Amino acid sequence: MVDIFADAVIIDSQPVTSPTLFEDSTTQAANSADLATSDEPYPYYPLAGSEEEYPADNYDDDADPYAVADKSNSSLEDPFATMMKLETFMKWSVINPAVGNLTYLLVSAGVVLYASLSAFRYTKVDHYYDHFWNKQGTEWYRYGDLLQLYTNLSLFGIGLLTQILSMYGIANSIHYTFWMWGVMTIGGLSNIVAIIMKFLAYESALFYSDTDS
Repeated sequence: MVDIFADAVIIDSQPVTSPTLFEDSTTQAANSADLATSDEPYPYYPLAGSEEEYPADNYDDDADPYAVADKSNSSLEDPFATMMKLETFMKWSVINPAVGNLTYLLVSAGVVLYASLSAFRYTKVDHYYDHFWNKQGTEWYRYGDLLQLYTNLSLFGIGLLTQILSMYGIANSIHYTFWMWGVMTIGGLSNIVAIIMKFLAYESALFYSDTDS
């Protein structure tokens, strides 16, 4: 006998549930055979949407509908936060890593080219640094410029090599570590010191020019 008013379908005093949509006929037959030969009672599954599945005690009629729900014990995430994550993932999915690799390759190659030409060609002219020194005090500009040129040449030269290797999947961890601590950290600090030394050169030239006058 089937009780159409019950929360579950009951046949011969035993609850029976319909197979899921994802079970094929073989699985359904196997499950039916297991239930038929088992001594355990049939499991009871309340119908979807019934009061037994969603007890009325869980709902508070006096609760503020505009209040922010407490999600500390909930496994569900805020739909807005989920949407923002999906939007971020979509933006990341269109990023082409080849463009970034090409950018680092061209930047390092350009710095190496400029530093090498300046260190071994342009500054080798006789009395090149005399134009930045008035024969008095310390040659701050020369020392600062040489520090900047040779530091950039060495660091960006190695960075260019590791960049080429990383584009073929070789020594990626070494490449990341060197660019972070070598180029960015050591190179940045060295360039700051070089800029300060050049600043002292300008101040020294201004000081001695006022003294001579």
